[in-house]
Amino acid sequence: MYTRHALWGRSALVGVAALAALGLSAPAALAGLPTAAQPYPAASELCPVGIAQCSPYPALFDTSANGAYNAGSVDDLLNGAAVTQANAHWQYNLYAEAADFKGLTNLANVWRSVADVEYWDHYKSEIMMSEIYSNQDNLYNLRVAITQAVQAKQAYLAWAAEAPDRKSYETLRGLAKWQAEAAALLTQAERSLAEGMGKVPYAPPVKDVPLKVTPGPNYSEPFYTTLTGASDSALGVAAWQWGQYETIAEVAVSTGEAKLGALLAGLGNQEVQNYRKVSNLAGFVNGPKMNLEFSIVSEQGAIDYYTAAITRATQLGDPAAASLFLDIKTDEQGHKMTFEIELARLMGKDHKGKDHKRDKHEDHKGDKHEDHKRVYGGLREDAGLRADGILREDSGLRADALDGLGFDNFVGTGTARTDGFSSGADGLLGRLLPHLFDKREDHKVQDPAVHELIEDFTAKGGKHEGHKVEEYSGKKAWSPVE
Repeated sequence: MYTRHALWGRSALVGVAALAALGLSAPAALAGLPTAAQPYPAASELCPVGIAQCSPYPALFDTSANGAYNAGSVDDLLNGAAVTQANAHWQYNLYAEAADFKGLTNLANVWRSVADVEYWDHYKSEIMMSEIYSNQDNLYNLRVAITQAVQAKQAYLAWAAEAPDRKSYETLRGLAKWQAEAAALLTQAERSLAEGMGKVPYAPPVKDVPLKVTPGPNYSEPFYTTLTGASDSALGVAAWQWGQYETIAEVAVSTGEAKLGALLAGLGNQEVQNYRKVSNLAGFVNGPKMNLEFSIVSEQGAIDYYTAAITRATQLGDPAAASLFLDIKTDEQGHKMTFEIELARLMGKDHKGKDHKRDKHEDHKGDKHEDHKRVYGGLREDAGLRADGILREDSGLRADALDGLGFDNFVGTGTARTDGFSSGADGLLGRLLPHLFDKREDHKVQDPAVHELIEDFTAKGGKHEGHKVEEYSGKKAWSPVE
């Protein structure tokens, strides 16, 4: 099970304790990697562009409630929270995509709406307050991005060393290789801008990764959370890197650096595909029920984090951050409630009876299907003609719909005349009667008046004034005489 906070501790290879020094005695910490791995750069090479001291990598922060209580600074609280928000943004977008596959458009739109809030409102607010990136200085942003690309590479290589099979090993190694390529492109861009050359490289083409929906996770714990935790995970790294590129690309195009903006946006697009690769590897996206259940657990994890972050920010003397965390916590509580409502709707718990759809059902086959009957497919006790002759609105035939069909004996209240369903109403009865001869239990009609009409028709061999008998699909069908 995955949540918006990491549930399982990491091994010494990848935990915050091991890689938080990513300024950085990483070679010693990562000494257990396979000999096939490329050697790690020296600690000094992780800050190759003049940053005095590399900061810990936010994507690896502990975003459990305990991690928030023990945060060393408000910026750590803000950046750790932002990791989970970027991750949630793509988590919910993938869930929405899977819901679209199932034809659950409304549910997909709910997930997308929540995803937008997580990024455009929460992530951006937290990043703006932490000031991890500059809103004007492209060189500064490039230097941060280079450092974080190298840190991401280190994390992926460490996780590859824990991989339980060749597929996961090669996938994580491939992601590490991509981070090295991104760092090289960013370094070229930084040098070009620093020297005023204007020769910013192009981003490589991006190959779309089709989404895979699985019945459940492909791995057991703790490796599953290594891949999918909200932070300190492969998905967390991809989401954080994507958010970084989106943020600094906006700065680039807002300061007249169009080529740089294009490069950064292209790198961000690749991180989206990296996220999808990890999702497919892990079996992260499942059926709508499981995805909703995990969404609820995810939101509870976020609520727990922000509850602790409010307390910690107050202790650290930052009421503005505490206020922001309180606002976001309130949103997350609303998101959790929304997902609970959607799960109840999906499971039918918010209906008194079975969910009867009007006129059409997505699983309808011919004149029969398991739980729902069209009005012409039989008059069920819970969706048919009431004894007082009033067509129930939930049967799917409203008075205004009948008017559109030309049944002139239905008045505005939706009641049928009691003079034998003459004229236009005969046309309706003619359509209904063939199904009344169906002997299935769920097609019994409860109205004695209707039974009397049936007996009258039957006694006359199916003949009735103004009607003729036709053979249709093996059943007798009544239709008005031309």
